[in-house]
Amino acid sequence: MKIYKIKDMHKGWFIGDFEPSVLKTKKCEVAIKFHPAGEIWDIHYHKEVCEYNYLIQGEMNMCGNDLVVGDIFIVNPYEIANPHFYTDCTIVTVKVPSKIGDKFIIPREQYSDLIKIAHRGNYLGRDEKLENTEEYIQKALDSDYHCEIDVWFENGEYYLGHDKPEQKTSLKFISMDKIICHAKNLETLIQLSNEKNIHYFIHDKDVATITSGGWLWVYPEIYLNGKLFAFCGDNLL
Repeated sequence: MKIYKIKDMHKGWFIGDFEPSVLKTKKCEVAIKFHPAGEIWDIHYHKEVCEYNYLIQGEMNMCGNDLVVGDIFIVNPYEIANPHFYTDCTIVTVKVPSKIGDKFIIPREQYSDLIKIAHRGNYLGRDEKLENTEEYIQKALDSDYHCEIDVWFENGEYYLGHDKPEQKTSLKFISMDKIICHAKNLETLIQLSNEKNIHYFIHDKDVATITSGGWLWVYPEIYLNGKLFAFCGDNLL
């Protein structure tokens, strides 16, 4: 039997692809995290890592949700982690996989000034049943968010939908202020390019693309004139 001390680990992390650790593995990372009341924690997101958290002491808020002892909360890739600690908190955190460098920080003062873009209309977490529907998108717009929506053009009609055309929409709807259209295929891109007053782009596995409005789209971050300008995500609080 071997015995280790958590104080000898780095910031509570004791399993993962790093040193020191009690088990070096690329499969996951495990930590016991201690956060004093009022601690200012980094606003951040991951691109590959999914984070599983179990609150074993204290009260806090994450992504607009108040959490108490016994709550398990999951932060998926590209979701903003924006914690507020009401009391001293202790959290068991598991990240899958262990991916060094997969933490992207946005300073709090900078994040507050960014344009927030609701990905497919999501801004309080992803809802696969409602995303890319007019009513859902309108709710995000009414809450003062911009919206990135998935658009198809087929048989002379516009549709919303991620993997395929699903809900019929209109030119009037997709050309509304604060909407950015993600053209889902080349035919749609060509059609959008012939319309007026539509903000659109297309991309697949590109590192980045440029929208018709001149925004450098490096999902989930968007740049304008070389500066971080906006953030697109499913959870924006």
